[in-house]
Amino acid sequence: MLSNQIRRKIERDLVNQGMKVPSTQSRIIGFLYKESFKRDIFQKDIEEAFGIRRSSVTNVVQLMDKNGYIERVSVAEDARLKKIVLTDKGLEVQKIVGKVLEEAENSLRGVYSEEELSQLFYLLDKLSHALEE
Repeated sequence: MLSNQIRRKIERDLVNQGMKVPSTQSRIIGFLYKESFKRDIFQKDIEEAFGIRRSSVTNVVQLMDKNGYIERVSVAEDARLKKIVLTDKGLEVQKIVGKVLEEAENSLRGVYSEEELSQLFYLLDKLSHALEE
């Protein structure tokens, strides 16, 4: 429930900024932005990072390409492989999404003291590890 409330708030804030990018696409844009500084990103990396089926990722990537947020670029070593890179439009979306996320995080952090935040993160991390087992 909390996750949905946070997602809805962020989506509302993005719409107020003029962004009508679905949350899945904005999360993928954020992933591409962060990870592409470290390595080339391929469709399989998105599948693994988000736990999404290949067919679903194919559909989202095609739509993002059509909307001009990304492009698929052939890799020199293997022309069959296409790395996924953000376009200037995708980078602009990332900039706005990053700003909205930072503002949302700051407003949510204001609800708790530093001690409470530390405890919250500890408990959430503990829960996350329990769910992975």
